[in-house]
Amino acid sequence: MKKEIEKRVAALCAEAGTKAAAEAEDGIVERLCGEYDELMAGGDDEITAYREILTKLDKVREELDRLPRTEEEAEAEGKRRKYRSLGTVLNEISFIMWAVVLTTYFYVSIRFGYWHITWLMFLWALCGQTILEMISKYNKGKPIPQILRAGLTVILWLIVLITYFLVSFFTGAWHLTWIIFLVGGLFQAAILAFL
Repeated sequence: MKKEIEKRVAALCAEAGTKAAAEAEDGIVERLCGEYDELMAGGDDEITAYREILTKLDKVREELDRLPRTEEEAEAEGKRRKYRSLGTVLNEISFIMWAVVLTTYFYVSIRFGYWHITWLMFLWALCGQTILEMISKYNKGKPIPQILRAGLTVILWLIVLITYFLVSFFTGAWHLTWIIFLVGGLFQAAILAFL
């Protein structure tokens, strides 16, 4: 069980991400293992003693958060908070987008009876979701070419699929519209060549 306590404390110190937390890790482990030994000596079984130590980990987290930070660590923490808040905003936008798409899908499908094509709204929503993920990755510092290559590839093939179905439904030329996929392949090659 002491190994588990060490792992938990190491994870908390890594999460804190400060030099002071890394330096405090051994002391915290020693203190908690000492308390664990005292509980065992007092007659608790391993599981009971371990659970008691787990209840103290929230206080350990608070201790680690109060430790001093260097300027670089404080700046990095500020950036992480910014990313978290942006991530929350992007998640809210995503939720609202999917709620609107679902509501629109049912309204248009029931009101006008276009069930055979309204499901394509979900593919358009996936394009929007991909753009939100690209923004999130950019703000986390991922390289722009990598973000564009992955994101534009997904968007391209979603648009190819949407175009294929729309053209096929309205023209009835299913035997010819598969050529749209070949055109999509050319665009894919261009994306990979230029990014």
